[in-house]
Amino acid sequence: MLAQVAAAKVPVEPSSVLPIFPVGDSLMEPFWPQGLGSNRGFHTAMDACHAISVLGASGLEPALLERSFAYDSMRTQPWFMGAGLLDPHGWSADPLTRYPEEWLTTMAKTYKNPKAKRSNKGADAVPPRVLALL
Repeated sequence: MLAQVAAAKVPVEPSSVLPIFPVGDSLMEPFWPQGLGSNRGFHTAMDACHAISVLGASGLEPALLERSFAYDSMRTQPWFMGAGLLDPHGWSADPLTRYPEEWLTTMAKTYKNPKAKRSNKGADAVPPRVLALL
C-alpha cells in the first residue's frame, strides 16, 4: 500500500496511513446456495481483527501481508458443511487458530509456484510464521 501511495506521489507519512479492511460481502461475494455468506463474513471479520492487532504490534506492511494471505487462504479452500476449519473451541482472531495448517501451507506453496498465474506472489508474500510451517 505504501508503494501505491509513493507511486501516486502523494506525500503521506507512514504514521498517518489508515488501512481499511473490508469484511463479509464487501470483501467477497457470497455463494448463497451454500450458505457461505455469514460463515465467510465471520472469518473475514476475525481476519481483519487479527490484521489490526498486527498493525499495532508490528506496523502496516506486516498487517497487510497477514490480511492478504489470510484472505487468499480462506478464498481458495472448500467451505461446505464440516469441511476444513479447526475446532472452534480454540479459535481466536489469529487465522492460524481457525484455518488448518494444510490450507496455509498449500497457499504458501501456491504463492511460490510460477505456474500458479494470479496466485504466484512469491515467498515474500507469505507471512514468516507461515513459512516456518513448511
